[in-house]
Amino acid sequence: MRPTTSDKAPPSQIRSITFSYLLQLRQRPHTYKSGLNGWDEVRGAVVLHFPVRGGGGDSFSGGGVDYQWWSGKRTSHAIPILFIVAFLVLLLQLPVVGETSCKEQKGSTENFEDAGDLYEKAANSYKLAKSWDQAGSVYVKLAECHLKMDSKHEAASAYADAAHSYKKTSTKECIANLEQALNIFMEIGRLSMAARYCKEIAELYEQEQNLEQAIAYYDKASDLFQGEEVTTSANQCKQKIAQFSAQLEQYQKAIEIYEEIAKQSLNNNLLKYGVRGHLLNAGICQLCKGDVVAITNALDRYQELDPTFSGTRECKLLADLAAAVDEEDVEKFTDAVKEFDSMTKLDEWKTTLLLRVKLLLKAKEEEDDDDLT
Repeated sequence: MRPTTSDKAPPSQIRSITFSYLLQLRQRPHTYKSGLNGWDEVRGAVVLHFPVRGGGGDSFSGGGVDYQWWSGKRTSHAIPILFIVAFLVLLLQLPVVGETSCKEQKGSTENFEDAGDLYEKAANSYKLAKSWDQAGSVYVKLAECHLKMDSKHEAASAYADAAHSYKKTSTKECIANLEQALNIFMEIGRLSMAARYCKEIAELYEQEQNLEQAIAYYDKASDLFQGEEVTTSANQCKQKIAQFSAQLEQYQKAIEIYEEIAKQSLNNNLLKYGVRGHLLNAGICQLCKGDVVAITNALDRYQELDPTFSGTRECKLLADLAAAVDEEDVEKFTDAVKEFDSMTKLDEWKTTLLLRVKLLLKAKEEEDDDDLT
């Protein structure tokens, strides 16, 4: 028999909510008939169990929604995928009970914990259903619950979970929630976690080709990593800053960063082998500035900084390119690049900057031809 309204228990008596059975969903015109204690069909009913203190009964009313369950043998039918949708829609209703209890009994952390548990279960179910926006939204509610309980670390983690759900659908929402997590971790002194999420925000802006914002967050992440003495991660962020600064034609800023990393790497046995690469990047940025004197001085300085640099192919390339720029010889410049590239493949960033230098040389060559005519 279906429970009567007299068996209903008020929300204030709810001690715990546990899921007994999931769902048996009838999709017309199909009908399930596998012994549900006399019921011939299941009319889209969610099978849930809510233990309450006192009164017994198998039904209660909370938040304007009635939830009922019927005991019986579960069917062996495979639950259709639409079950997940129906179940998740109902799950969104469940936290209302927790929220109502919180309003009735302010200051009771137990009620917020109950609501938080339900939000977490709902969010996980949405993730399983790959409903990323809904999962993100519920994680935000979970974070707000933790903040009301002054559980800041858990709140920051929930915001991060929300961000990672939104990452699949909305970069803007993802960044907004990562910033919430970042700010809370900064507030509670978890700087390593703050640095991690700061770097993640920078990477998202990089994907969106918003280089100015990417530089700003990589710079902040670099400072945080440096403060935690995570030098490798700090240098990775600095290299990104230098890379994007050069792309934005902020060559001097890029030069200073590459030279600084090269100096730091010389004193590290694991990093010193990358020094010539940093000096090559700095030298290419010098070439982009078009100042022949500055290029020559930089080469001398680099050889003093690292005596082994003078015997490298990177140093030879920079010397040949500097000579070509000084002579305004496009062909010589091209040949030097081809020779190096045949042995060590130039990446896209270097190729782009070297092409800029070549175009500048061509422009000067055309100007000289115009002056002659």
